[in-house]
Amino acid sequence: MRRLWMITLWWSCQIRRWMSCSSSGPYSTRHSSKPIQLVVGVLRLSTKYEVSHLLRRALVHLSSASPTTLPDWEILQHHVADSPEWKRLSWSCNTIITRFSFIRLCREVGALSNLPAACYRLGSSGFDPAVILQGFNDGISLVQLDVSDRLSFFKGYIEQRDSTMSAVQFFYSPLPSPDASRPKFAVKPNASLREIHEEYREGFWGRLPDMYGLPDWEELEALKLAVIG
Repeated sequence: MRRLWMITLWWSCQIRRWMSCSSSGPYSTRHSSKPIQLVVGVLRLSTKYEVSHLLRRALVHLSSASPTTLPDWEILQHHVADSPEWKRLSWSCNTIITRFSFIRLCREVGALSNLPAACYRLGSSGFDPAVILQGFNDGISLVQLDVSDRLSFFKGYIEQRDSTMSAVQFFYSPLPSPDASRPKFAVKPNASLREIHEEYREGFWGRLPDMYGLPDWEELEALKLAVIG
């Protein structure tokens, strides 16, 4: 008797529907237009069976949640902040465990260009740093990063935290105060403060991949374009 391997697919109806219309019609890159379970299912299947056009489509959806440029990141944040529907449907902005899972998924399929923004999100979640090394348990399952990722993420988390804390130092005036025992805030034009802040943000974004032990943005963007164009 011939033995058959059976594969159970969650959300199989939606996966079939997406596959059936994948070769024609307009295609949206907006990350909220497909449920994350659907994207993950197609991503893993298309990777395993080397279905390149489905892999590309899944990666487009996946990468739209993790921009590689600061302007695109700002656009995404404005959408999340301004639209309750966008925020509700965004798969990578909800819980710590989904952020852990997102990083693991990007590593699994080699989508490295998604990792800097994903690591920044997780590092900004406000959790006990011990979770990085021990994993996150939501009472149902334990989600852990790979050992190498734990170490690089912990290093990046510390550097991100320290860099973020120093981001507001430009508000503090080094000028002498009439009361030498009591420093004061500088009175500077808003435009000057905005310019200093923008310069700092751009520098921080440029250093973000290196904080987490990843290639620079140029190399990550080249890897992304090689896969999804």
